[in-house]
Amino acid sequence: MYKTLPDSLYNIPAIENWLEDMARKGWRCVNFPGEGWVKFERSAPEACRYRLEPQLQDGDPDPERKGLYGEMGWEFVSATRWEEFYLWRSARPDAREIHTDPVAQDIAFSWVSSILRHQLLLSALLDGLLLLVMAWSVWRSGWVLPTARRGIGTIPANLFIILWCNGQLYFDWKALGRLRQSLAAGIPMEHRGPYGARRRAQRFYILIALSLLAVSLVEDFGDQKYFRELPAEVPAVALEELGVENIRYQDGMGEALLLDDRMVIWQRGMEGRSETEVFDLRLPALSGVLLHDLAVHEVKKETGALPEPLADARFDDLRYARGSDGVQHLLARRGGRVLYMTAEAPETLTDHLDALDEALSRPMPRGKE
Repeated sequence: MYKTLPDSLYNIPAIENWLEDMARKGWRCVNFPGEGWVKFERSAPEACRYRLEPQLQDGDPDPERKGLYGEMGWEFVSATRWEEFYLWRSARPDAREIHTDPVAQDIAFSWVSSILRHQLLLSALLDGLLLLVMAWSVWRSGWVLPTARRGIGTIPANLFIILWCNGQLYFDWKALGRLRQSLAAGIPMEHRGPYGARRRAQRFYILIALSLLAVSLVEDFGDQKYFRELPAEVPAVALEELGVENIRYQDGMGEALLLDDRMVIWQRGMEGRSETEVFDLRLPALSGVLLHDLAVHEVKKETGALPEPLADARFDDLRYARGSDGVQHLLARRGGRVLYMTAEAPETLTDHLDALDEALSRPMPRGKE
């Protein structure tokens, strides 16, 4: 049988107490890798003691140490995988304690502290690299635009897992620090301590992680429709109004945690084309950030310059640009709705702001065949 550790590996009194309680229930520890789980085998219930000792050499204890401890009444059980501890067991009530000098124990635990310190430094390095990747992603794609288009995905779950792992390392460090502080003061180690706090926290952690993963799975961006004529209720400017004939239409619809709706309308004609992207945000306060992301990471990328702001009281924000290739870019924001339109057409988009104003007022229906 395998069981997870009920507390921090470095809360040694708690772990020793738990192993002894498991032995009294008829479960004998046979493997203690120190990676969050322990292997037990069914045995007769027994009263025994377990001791975790800092591992000061590679591999298992040498035969001389095993023989010396055996004479004292202790048998070797297992070594942790990261060379932190040896685990010893004794069923003899007269067995002498392995260590009786708390100051010497503190010195021995300095080796364990160095291993944990290296893990913390490695974790900090990986966190720094992650932050650099996230900063590069924001610099390249914007703050809100990536999640508005592709959904939040597993980002919250990944961040939560990383923060949790870092938190576990931090609390391990604190637990070991408290133990060493008392040993350095000459206070003998207690071998029976309360346990279970980490296991309760792990259940809470798993619930949150699974909830965040479930949220990422319910986002829907797969619904796309085709239609011959642009429905009057669709929030877009018809390409016919811009002087293009023989139009074909397609739209795509999506919903996500950040969005009430996102709609993309493609229009193609003999003399031009247009694409309209409409976002309805659940948090209207983010609409300005989204429009800025579109201006920097879409319009500037295509035209080489930021779009020029236009004054029009009907819109919270209105910007326009024309690239050297003749493609027009129009950004409009009202409340929590943001519209981004690109067009190759004979007429200028800014001559049709009435149609844009009307389009921004329409609801978000799904296109029909």
